[in-house]
Amino acid sequence: MDRTSRNPYYPAFLDLRGRRCVIIGAGEIAERKVQQVLACEGNVTFISPEASASIRELAETNAVEWLARPYASGDLTGAFLAIAATDDTTVNQQVHAEAEAKGILLNVVDIPALCSFIAPAVVERGPVKVAISTGGASPALARKLRESLEGHASLAWADAAKALAEVREELKQGGSQASPDAWQLAMDTQLLALVQAGDHEGAKARLRESLKEVAVPVVSDANQSTHIMVTGVNHHTAPMETREQFSLTRAQVPEALDLLKQTYGRGVVVATCNRTEIYTIAENGQSTPKALGAFFKAQFGVGIAEAEPYIFTLQQEEAVQHLFRVASGLDSLILGESEVLGQVREAYSAATTQDSAGGTLTKLFHAALRVGKRARTETAIGRNAMSVSRASVETARRLLGDLRSRKALVVGVGEASKLAAQALKDAGVEWLVITNRTPQHAEELAQDLDATVAPLDMLPELLAQADIVITSTAAPEYLIGPLLLGEVMPQRQDRPLFLMDLAMPRDVDPAVEDMPGVHVYDLDHLEMVAESNRREREAEALKVEVIVDEETAKFQAWWDTQQVTPTIAAIHHHAEGVRSTELKRTLRSLAHLPEKDLQRIEALSKALVKKLLDAPIRSLRDRRDEEHTQAARKLFGIDEE
Repeated sequence: MDRTSRNPYYPAFLDLRGRRCVIIGAGEIAERKVQQVLACEGNVTFISPEASASIRELAETNAVEWLARPYASGDLTGAFLAIAATDDTTVNQQVHAEAEAKGILLNVVDIPALCSFIAPAVVERGPVKVAISTGGASPALARKLRESLEGHASLAWADAAKALAEVREELKQGGSQASPDAWQLAMDTQLLALVQAGDHEGAKARLRESLKEVAVPVVSDANQSTHIMVTGVNHHTAPMETREQFSLTRAQVPEALDLLKQTYGRGVVVATCNRTEIYTIAENGQSTPKALGAFFKAQFGVGIAEAEPYIFTLQQEEAVQHLFRVASGLDSLILGESEVLGQVREAYSAATTQDSAGGTLTKLFHAALRVGKRARTETAIGRNAMSVSRASVETARRLLGDLRSRKALVVGVGEASKLAAQALKDAGVEWLVITNRTPQHAEELAQDLDATVAPLDMLPELLAQADIVITSTAAPEYLIGPLLLGEVMPQRQDRPLFLMDLAMPRDVDPAVEDMPGVHVYDLDHLEMVAESNRREREAEALKVEVIVDEETAKFQAWWDTQQVTPTIAAIHHHAEGVRSTELKRTLRSLAHLPEKDLQRIEALSKALVKKLLDAPIRSLRDRRDEEHTQAARKLFGIDEE
């Protein structure tokens, strides 16, 4: 392509951090390019038979990789960009050919026709970067313009950028935004004077004052064609075998969220020992489990049709209420159990980290965490709450009686194992051993509980001694199976072995249940203790139900307002555009007036717009009626813009 006849370059800044950048050629220009790329944290490979003293020093300290030879074909393999600073026409052509073939960004100094990018002259003041380029036609002119601009560029630019960024983030956090014209008008002489004076907080206050009347709500992803949906399996809908198929460990959740984004869209995955639930924003046509079919097949290896009898789907208000019940402990196997609120928080945090939440899902999960907190502070549902771990110990106590003389083994050091170990100690167990794949983690837990640590490869000997085994690991395969217990049980001299399996997927092979003297209790066997706990907390559960219903109604009311939010935002934007355009036109003929008078005129224009829009906006919010909303759009000419 002929790059000399016109300027085809798109202005952009490249992130070079950690990327391989190849610079070919010796001399002052090549050295300058090396320094520029290093300043951008790029990984520099410098290719030239000769090098200056400064380049040699950088190579000796491993700051750059120096290939002390001429360029050879293949040198650009793995590079993000390349810069050829050599007068050798043949080398330039060879580098260009390799870069073109491999899709590598290339700059050949002083030869625009061979460049896929141009390195501009830059004026930099903190986060403010102004690039100046002649498209390669005259680097000397670009440098001249840079020097001229540097003479006028103030360090206050960086302070102004910081103030603008902070106020913009405040608006964003509050769910608002301002139009480009509004930002332009806000950067008036008074603001710049505050910045020049170093009054950072004053500058921010001035910006807030200028924008408070024109900031409009951010258009939500909630509208009539979308709704909240939850799809998944839990202890109410699926047996243990099915829940195992859809289980996810904490380490697997980030990868699952990425896969969800690829196959369906953004969402939050709540994965606990008794549930795997996927919360999403569903478009029309995505409101059935089949819409998640590709995700389920890729992540779990199970088709929706195979698992359909066990998969549940709830939409909008029912989905919201379900999440609130989960967060408050109402939907748990152990009513009011203490772990689930932290698990919901962890699920949302993981989704945020993977950029899989946001918008309505952020609002939903913030509300769910608030509901969970209210349930535990305004009622006694969480007072002395029993966890799944404590329920397993209580089950053992009911089966074996006093546990003080019993020997107990805890396998794993996760949250469930920690709670189980503490519950065993609280029950008076003195012979307590903790084993784990990572001995250091086991030692930390054992030290807190005055317990003993043993390596996991001693599991056969430990099983031969223990009366009670509580296991909860993230192992991908069974830790305890018929082969292992076939060796262990003869050593126990007819003493029964009680295995409490809290893992998901399970640590204990169900096949051992048929072995004489082996008693296995998994999550589904805790129902006896769970029912007793439920009866004790029924009165408190009713109080929590009231909180859940109240918060569900509040969230739904917010959702309903989002139906008109795009229209309200469009009306504000339309009015602000008209106001700012007419104000600029008027102020051009009033430039002779004092600054204070000009500010009064601007304030008057804002006040008039606010007063004129107040009644129609309030009516839209109160009515929340589709016909009324469409009439407003026609009245303001929104659909015609």
